[in-house]
Amino acid sequence: MLASRVTIKGIGRLSPRLIATSTDSSAFADSLRMGATRSFSVELTDRAKERILALRKQKNQPNLNLRLAVEGGGCSGFSYKFSTFDGTPEKEDLLLGGDPPIVIDPDSLEFVKGAKIDFTEDLIRRSFEVVNNPQVETKCGCGTSFAPKMNKAR
Repeated sequence: MLASRVTIKGIGRLSPRLIATSTDSSAFADSLRMGATRSFSVELTDRAKERILALRKQKNQPNLNLRLAVEGGGCSGFSYKFSTFDGTPEKEDLLLGGDPPIVIDPDSLEFVKGAKIDFTEDLIRRSFEVVNNPQVETKCGCGTSFAPKMNKAR
């Protein structure tokens, strides 16, 4: 399966919780603006891209975007939440480049940097999924909730 790498194209207001490896948020923001996005990239598989483009066509919404958020909850502590919307992202949202783009808030990015987003279909569901996430220590059996790795550099 081929995947297209997408990286941060814009940056909104940074939350202090996003800074896991640096105590200086201005240095972190400057490094992103200067192109240091490799460790903050997320891959979107071809299947996921095709599904988003199909949804745009099906709903007749050419500006429809995929939003990914990480929320507290689930059997492992945190869960992924995917949604679609046709409109302008919030000011603090990050737009992960590519066509189609992915919209994510800075706090959620901390939990998925380096991961892949795929679209899967099986007998019981069709859904977007975060796969191969290097920020995950353990996940539940169905894959919708996870426990993140703890940052030991603090």
